[in-house]
Amino acid sequence: MKTHHKTEGNIKNVKYFDDLKITAAFHRKFPCEIIHRRTPLRRGAFSLELILNGDVNLYLDDQKYRLTAPCLFWIGDHHQTFQFELIPGECYDHYWIDFFGDRGRRIYESLCEAFPGPCLPVHSLKNILQIFEYFSKEFKLAKTPASKGDEVVLIEQLVSEVIKQGDRSAESGQDIYRIEELAEKIRKSPFEKYDLKKLAEERKLSYIHFRALFKDKTGKSIRQFILASQMQTAGDLLKNREFRIGELAEYCGYPDISSFTRSFKRYYGLSPKQWLLSENT
Repeated sequence: MKTHHKTEGNIKNVKYFDDLKITAAFHRKFPCEIIHRRTPLRRGAFSLELILNGDVNLYLDDQKYRLTAPCLFWIGDHHQTFQFELIPGECYDHYWIDFFGDRGRRIYESLCEAFPGPCLPVHSLKNILQIFEYFSKEFKLAKTPASKGDEVVLIEQLVSEVIKQGDRSAESGQDIYRIEELAEKIRKSPFEKYDLKKLAEERKLSYIHFRALFKDKTGKSIRQFILASQMQTAGDLLKNREFRIGELAEYCGYPDISSFTRSFKRYYGLSPKQWLLSENT
């Protein structure tokens, strides 16, 4: 008589739906100017969220992200705490789905790997809003965490649509984080004071991801790019005889001629006077 053993594969197949459990889903409208208390993130707990209307500052630990509707974002235990700060304006309209389990972790981590920040602007709500609406109706009352097959499939469809929207933005050449727009602004106004952390926040990116994206788009770090734009503009102004060297140093925001000369020489390999002579020969 043959003995049938449960294989690891069989166990995994049986648990296909059990390893993602949905604990809650809500749809809430809030008045503006509310500050949500800082909340610890529980190990193994995740959420997918949709801002349908309004603006909010999302704090993950001490990193601030400015989110503008319509926008998707995801929260999980890559961070310790989260907090919301609503921005004055229109009524704030928010959907969210909370879940846990091994499959839930894979879903959350796939989004973290796919996108540099924990959020994505929504260009089409067609295949997204109806899924959030379904869960907000099914889970409007407290109930036992669910693992029904249909609901797991819907969550995976939602994640798939999020990734598709990100892919479509990339394929269409959309500069969704406005990096190229920023680079062009720096080229035109290189001596403006740029707050790099604020620029990252405006683009809903962490400071680290913002710097990485900028370097990927331009081939230079943002500080290198600003310096290069400043020195190229300084060279043009010097060559056109629009400023004397001392006046140019002041115009460029340097405290004295010596500081300006050092920066100029590091970039061009020549002092301003030497470079000007070389350009005129």
